[in-house]
Amino acid sequence: MAPAIVNEWKVEEIQSGNFVIRASFAFQVDGQMFYQNFTFPEPVCQNKYLAHSLIKKWKKEVWQVWYNPKHPKIASLQRQFPIKTGIYFALSVGIFLYFLWLKIYIQRIGAIDK
Repeated sequence: MAPAIVNEWKVEEIQSGNFVIRASFAFQVDGQMFYQNFTFPEPVCQNKYLAHSLIKKWKKEVWQVWYNPKHPKIASLQRQFPIKTGIYFALSVGIFLYFLWLKIYIQRIGAIDK
């Protein structure tokens, strides 16, 4: 994590009636400056006026950039946990454990019938 200097804020329309905020920022790692653009996936605003009011609020904040220490060009202003991926993982593990239990159960019943 490093302090970010946000140079420019923009509002982009991604679909009719859906707007996202885009930021151009710079940060320094080991004496080297990196410049990037970042589109915030959340929140998606219903109109550009709401997005502009959110930008006014965000301009007052101190921003941190999360980056990959091995590849600082991979960076983000917004750290999000992939909730959807986590839910799919938990469901997959649950289904796997169910079928594992079912296999053991059927093997025990088969051993009892013989």
